[in-house]
Order: sequence, then structure tokens, then C-alpha cells
Amino acid sequence: AQKWGYMISHGEKLKRNQGPFNKLIRQPEEYGVYKIETKSLPMELFVTGTLYFEKMTDAQRKEVVVIHNNGISGYDKKVERF
Repeated sequence: AQKWGYMISHGEKLKRNQGPFNKLIRQPEEYGVYKIETKSLPMELFVTGTLYFEKMTDAQRKEVVVIHNNGISGYDKKVERF
């Protein structure tokens, strides 16, 4: 997380924070990171935007932790979605 934050704050020429995150996960040793543990997150708590906005009930939405704002291009459109 510290390396990712450093990459974002020091001008990595990648879109927002997703690019530096992907780069760090795919090439960790390039940034002095030699062990990254990953695991899958429960899909009912970390949902896609399509699922959240089009298919979930209000009760299901209350349990969601993170909504992936997929399927929409452009920062302003993503902000407007909420």
C-alpha cells in the first residue's frame, strides 16, 4: 500500500490510481516489493456497478462494502452515477 501511494503521489503517468495498482501487482520486484498476498473478496459485498444499480434490492445494497464503477467511461460520468 505504501508503494502504491508513493507511485500515485509522485506522478506516475497512469490514469488515476488503477494504473499504478496494476503495475505494482504485475511487476512488484520492479518497485522493491517481493511478496504480495492476494485473495478473492466476497462478490456479494464487493459488487459490480451493473449488479448494484440494476439487479440488487434495497436490502441487498445495504450490505455492500464496495461498488466497482464499471461499464461507464469518464470520470465525470462515474461521479454522476452516484
